[in-house]
Amino acid sequence: MAWALRCRHRRPARDGEGGGYGRAPPPSVGDHRSRPARREAYADDLGDPRALAAVTARSNRQKADQDPATWIPPHAPALCRYVTEWTAVKLRWGLAADAEEQAALSRVAEGCPNATIEVTPAP
Repeated sequence: MAWALRCRHRRPARDGEGGGYGRAPPPSVGDHRSRPARREAYADDLGDPRALAAVTARSNRQKADQDPATWIPPHAPALCRYVTEWTAVKLRWGLAADAEEQAALSRVAEGCPNATIEVTPAP
């Protein structure tokens, strides 16, 4: 069986615009709405390998623009990597997380005692 893979932004590209989850977006230090060049840089970020992920077409459709409050990978061994990479990209771009997203990330992170995150801020 052949698998069709898609290249997916770790964080939805619309997160750089302040929303896309069906909930009111949190205020964000990285709010890109007034800075088109920064929004484009966020969408095209190749400066951190955690910004993009190869996923199956099915997984890509299931996740859509959801954050960890409403979607996490169904493959348990991938959870720690997912939350650390998600968090790294948010920190890199100075994006805020709402309470639901923070709670979901914290729940998963409790099972990742050895996870560390190193971040280089985006240019």
